[in-house]
Amino acid sequence: LQQVSFSIPESFSLRARRNYIYPQDIKRSIILSAQATCRPCDVVIDDIKIPDVATRNEIMSVDLDTTSLKGAGGFLLPLNMETSQGKSSVWVTGRLTVFKMAPVAKRLIQMNEKLTAADFELKRVNINFTRDGIPTASELTGKIASHPISYGQTIFFADLKNELAAKRGEIVKLLLGDKEFEVSSQGTAEEQGAVGDVIKVKVSDSQKLMSGVLVDKAVVRIQ
Repeated sequence: LQQVSFSIPESFSLRARRNYIYPQDIKRSIILSAQATCRPCDVVIDDIKIPDVATRNEIMSVDLDTTSLKGAGGFLLPLNMETSQGKSSVWVTGRLTVFKMAPVAKRLIQMNEKLTAADFELKRVNINFTRDGIPTASELTGKIASHPISYGQTIFFADLKNELAAKRGEIVKLLLGDKEFEVSSQGTAEEQGAVGDVIKVKVSDSQKLMSGVLVDKAVVRIQ
C-alpha cells in the first residue's frame, strides 16, 4: 500500500442514465405554451395520453413540438426523441380547457342600459369556445348594453357599445382648425354616433353638409 498513490480531482461531473420520459415535464411544457397565447389564463389538461416509452437505449434528448398548439380544445403533438441508437417520434394527445377571470352580470341588464361597477362581478369562467375578447372592469364601466344581458351571463365586447355622443337632429358644436387657430360654429347632427365615430353634420349658417369626428359629447371636429 505504501507504493500506491491516489489523485483526487478538483471537480467532476455526474451523468444520470435516462431511458424513460417524465410525464410532468411534458405537461408543464404544454401548459406553458398554451398560457403564452392567453395571458392571464389558467390552463387545465384533460385526458392527456403520453406513450409509455421505455427503452434499453439511453435517451439523449426529448423535444415536444408545441407549434401546432393554438389554445383550447384537443391537441396532437409530436414528441421527438434521440437515443443512443438513433431518432424516433411518438404522439402526445389530450384536450385543453382554458379559464379566465371575466365579468359576469349580477342582474338582468336591459338593452341600452349603462353599466356600473355594481352590475357585474369577476368570476373564473371557461373560455374554450369564446370568439370575442373579454373586457376588463375599467373597460366595462360606463359602456352601454348592446342587447339584454341575462343574470349570470359572461360579458364580452360584443355585448357592449359606447354611449351615444350625438343623436340625429341634435344641436352640436363644430370645431375647425388646429391648436394654433381654431374656429367654432354650430350645426345639426344628421347621424347618431359615439365618441370617435365619423358623422355628417349640417352647418347652421350655410346649411352645408359636412363630415366630422365626434371628439366629445355634442362636439364634432370637422375633417
